[in-house]
Amino acid sequence: MKSRVIVLMIVVGTLLPAIASGEVIHLKNGNTLQGEVESTKEQEVTVNIPGLGTLTLKRDEIASIEDLPRGEQQADASHSP
Repeated sequence: MKSRVIVLMIVVGTLLPAIASGEVIHLKNGNTLQGEVESTKEQEVTVNIPGLGTLTLKRDEIASIEDLPRGEQQADASHSP
C-alpha cells in the first residue's frame, strides 16, 4: 500500500503545473501536491486532486499546507518549497 501512495505522489508531482486548485500540500519527503482540502482530522487530511480523485494523507507526512490566491495557482505550483 505504501508503494502505491509513493507512486501516486510522483505522478501528482509531475502533473502539478497542469492542475489549478486551492491549496499546496508540502510533504516531508519533498513532494508537493496541489488540490482542494476536503477535510482535516487530528491524524489525517483528505485532499481532492483534480483528475486523480481523493487522497488521504497522514498528518505526520505533511510539512505544511499553503493556500494559494486564485491568480497565482499555476505559477507557484511548479516551485519546490
